[in-house]
Amino acid sequence: MQRIRKSKKISERYILCIPKSEINKIFNILKGKPNESCGVLIGKKLNKQKYSLTNIIHDNKPIDPSKFGVTRNTKNVYPYVNAIVENSEDDIDYIGEWHSHLNGNCNYSNIDLISMRELMRDPDYKFPVFLILIILKFPDQIKAYLFKKQAYQPKNMEINIDN
Repeated sequence: MQRIRKSKKISERYILCIPKSEINKIFNILKGKPNESCGVLIGKKLNKQKYSLTNIIHDNKPIDPSKFGVTRNTKNVYPYVNAIVENSEDDIDYIGEWHSHLNGNCNYSNIDLISMRELMRDPDYKFPVFLILIILKFPDQIKAYLFKKQAYQPKNMEINIDN
């Protein structure tokens, strides 16, 4: 008797497209910084699995920056987000957060996981069903994660750098 194999579910592949100019801009900001840095991401969802990042905004006055953590100051970045979104002809909006890690790697921490989940559930904001978190480590490491409201764990995203 021949055994019938069940096919394994192929996991979805998520892609984040980032302009090279935005990557270069953010790594230049991180150069020589003694503490972690942070900011927000502007872009849009292209389809079920593909997302486009158009702007990376740096919070130049975060709350309590240190070598081990940083808290973004919403009041600093909100005017920039509004100006970019309102002046764009594309259908772009806030799509997530970014921050740097000075020590260790670009994997999200438990604090990152909790913070992103809290953001997703915050009733003061009307976020889409997803948020993206990018973690950077100078000089050239970057990882992206897709958080979905219905998923317990974030998904790794493949990063495509566009010229």
